[in-house]
Amino acid sequence: MKARKITVGDIQAVTGYSRDQLRGLLDQIDPVFEIVSIESGTTRIFSAHEFLVIVLCCELEIMYGLKRKMVASFAAEIAKALARPRPVAHEPKLVLTFGCQKVQYFDGTEMVAQGLVFPLADILRRVDDYLLPHRHRSYQEDLNLGPSLMAQVGTSHQMQKAAGRRK
Repeated sequence: MKARKITVGDIQAVTGYSRDQLRGLLDQIDPVFEIVSIESGTTRIFSAHEFLVIVLCCELEIMYGLKRKMVASFAAEIAKALARPRPVAHEPKLVLTFGCQKVQYFDGTEMVAQGLVFPLADILRRVDDYLLPHRHRSYQEDLNLGPSLMAQVGTSHQMQKAAGRRK
């Protein structure tokens, strides 16, 4: 199977950001990830991990009203927190601690003393549905084949005669 190339258009489709909004956010995040700017006219390809981190940064900006500079300061920590392998979580969340820019990953209902609790379930589902659209669906659901009534088909003598060209 050929790997999917993730571009800026994919990020725009998931986040609803305009090209200018996304460019502004990437200008803040790229130095944190030590990404050198590419020449204009060249399509930038993102890894699935980068894609997820950028979508999460967009959500922090949209849902919690954090300034881009603040979001960019958390980007590297978010990337580190999500880079480790772990079992599938039922209630994944990130806890962002301000001041020291610390990000922790939690699953479940742990007590949090302070920080911004950022639930991940809906965002991870949205990213997975975009990158793997047919993962949870079967072909029957895609075709929307439900129950239906069938008319009783009767074969008359005239129809048999026409079909077989017999007298």
